[in-house]
Amino acid sequence: PRGTDLIRRGREAVSGGDLRKMVQADMAFHLFIYEASGNPLLLDAAVRQWHHTQRAMSAYLRQPGGLRSVWSEHQKILDAIVQRDARAAERLSRQHADRALRLILSHPIPTAEVPGPTRRRA
Repeated sequence: PRGTDLIRRGREAVSGGDLRKMVQADMAFHLFIYEASGNPLLLDAAVRQWHHTQRAMSAYLRQPGGLRSVWSEHQKILDAIVQRDARAAERLSRQHADRALRLILSHPIPTAEVPGPTRRRA
């Protein structure tokens, strides 16, 4: 199944220590969840905010503790979805988002240190 493959890919990226691959794997998992939701507005909002989301995920994945739990959290969310337990999936997703937000806000990283697309100069 695609979800399981994405989680495996994410864990491999963490083991390899490549931040760019970690962010790509994290984004792929999140987009998979958004697509699976069947809510086109959720997917559209995610795509529109892609750059900001990438920066936030980079910051999150750089923090101590971020790497330890992110793929365990993703696995629990995926398990709840597969089991069709919408309440558990929602609860786990909210906890995941709240934890990420708290971690990012408590350890801000300067924009220059966050990998992202090259910006054009005017």
